[in-house]
Amino acid sequence: MGMVLAASAAYFVWNNVGPTYQASGSTVLIPPKSTVQSSNPNGRDANPLLYLGELGQARDVLISAMASDEVQADFSQNVPGASYSVSADPMSNGPIILYAVSAPSADVAVAGARYLGEQVDARFSAVQAALGVYGDTMIRTMPLTEAGTATADSKAQVRSTLVVGAGVLLLCVFLVALVDGLASARRRRRAGRGARAAVDDLEPSTAQLGEDSGSDEGDSQRAQDADVKETESPAEAADSEEAESPRVENADSGTPAAAASAESGRRRRRRKRSRHSAPAPEPTPEHVDIVEPADAEDMSPEPSSEAEAGEVAMIDGEDPRTADDHDVHFSMQHS
Repeated sequence: MGMVLAASAAYFVWNNVGPTYQASGSTVLIPPKSTVQSSNPNGRDANPLLYLGELGQARDVLISAMASDEVQADFSQNVPGASYSVSADPMSNGPIILYAVSAPSADVAVAGARYLGEQVDARFSAVQAALGVYGDTMIRTMPLTEAGTATADSKAQVRSTLVVGAGVLLLCVFLVALVDGLASARRRRRAGRGARAAVDDLEPSTAQLGEDSGSDEGDSQRAQDADVKETESPAEAADSEEAESPRVENADSGTPAAAASAESGRRRRRRKRSRHSAPAPEPTPEHVDIVEPADAEDMSPEPSSEAEAGEVAMIDGEDPRTADDHDVHFSMQHS
């Protein structure tokens, strides 16, 4: 898009500015007749071109006079839209003056160059008249070249086209960069607001997920405890139940899901305790070490209670044939 705008602007400038046309001419100063005749001993007219080397200062005076504001105003009034320049010929040491006129059209340039050539002669005569120089003592001007045609000069047209095209292209690049930067900043702000909104939406879900995971972890822990208790004895299961009773009470005070999980755990523990509540089989006599006491009275333990004292008395009152059986029974009770 920027290239299209730059090309359009350059095309517009190229067509509207157009080339400039230039017409030029030159004039040489001729020494006065009096100077030429006095230099010839025969009194004859000598060649004035032989005395051009003495007119360098007069040339500089004429160039300065042509650059005055009065001459410029008169030229602009008579040749509108044109400009001129007057200078010494850099390729010659003689009193040669070059002048050129630039105008938007060839006809204006040619007309302006002719008018400027006439002004060079008129202005130089006016300068000498102001000094009181007349007749054969005046320095004259002679046209060397006159403007017949004008040449087109496209330098200004090309320069203007390049400046405008490059300026429009740089402006488009700057505008594109500015718009892209503003759009990127707006997208970043929107993304930041969306991220904050997503975080705000996820906070309640995260809290609920924490509660659910906490209840799941509690259920898993209780299931593991129940598996461990399957291998415990009834007494150890009772102790662990008493130890876990505060935790179950705390779970009952939680959410309904936690209370239901706690109740399920209690039921599983009751079933496991009922499986372990059957009495263990008593050891057979073959697993009991029977000791033949040398003296039944010496081997009898001291009665620790009235029941044990009665049992001892009963054993002592029986006949020797059943003493061994009572010793076995007594040993099993104490084991």
